[in-house]
Amino acid sequence: GSFTIAAEGLHTLEYYALDRVQNAEALNSVKIAVDNTPPVTGISLGEPKSEVFGLPVLMPNTPIILAAYDPVMNGVSSGLNSIFYELENVQTGARAPVKAYTSPFTIPEQGTFMIRYWSRDNTGNLETAKEKMAAVSTWRADGLIAASGLDMSGTADISGSVKSNAVVSLGGNARILGDVTASTITLTGKAQITGLQVSGAA
Repeated sequence: GSFTIAAEGLHTLEYYALDRVQNAEALNSVKIAVDNTPPVTGISLGEPKSEVFGLPVLMPNTPIILAAYDPVMNGVSSGLNSIFYELENVQTGARAPVKAYTSPFTIPEQGTFMIRYWSRDNTGNLETAKEKMAAVSTWRADGLIAASGLDMSGTADISGSVKSNAVVSLGGNARILGDVTASTITLTGKAQITGLQVSGAA
C-alpha cells in the first residue's frame, strides 16, 4: 500500500519489483524533498504613525506592509506561495473577509483593529496566524477630537478641525479656526466657526 515520508529533509527513495518467480527489476531511485515547516510572516507599519500607551495609532492613509519567507530546514524549502490577512474591528467584532496580500494596504475606517496575518508555502504548510492591534484616527490632522462633546466659552480658540460624537457648543467669543463635524453644533454670542459645519455625523 501507499506510505509517507514524515522526516523533513532530502531523501533518496530506491525501489524495484519482483515477479512470481523472483525475477528482479533493475533498481530505480528518485530524489524526494519533504517540507514540514510553514513560512514566517512579518508586519511593518508605515508612516504617518505614532504610539499611545503602547498602541500604534495610524492615519487612514498609513500603509501596512506584510513580508514572508519560507525557511530552509534540513536543506529543504518548497517556497512561499501566498500571504493572507484579515481585519477585525475590536469595538464591534465585525470581521472583513480574508484577503490575499499582494501590495501594502490601508485601513480607511477609524477605530481600533486587530490585524491577523499568515502565509502558506508551496506544499500547503500554513503558518499559525499572528496578530497586531492598531488604532486608526485622523487626530494628527485635527485640532481636537472630543468623543463626549465639547463646550467652549470665553475667548478660547482652537486652530484646526474639530470632531465629536456629541454636541459641539460655542459661546462668548470662542472660535474654531477650521471645520467642525459633530452630531449637533450650536453657536451663541459672538462665537465663530470659520470652516465647514457638518451636523448629524459621528
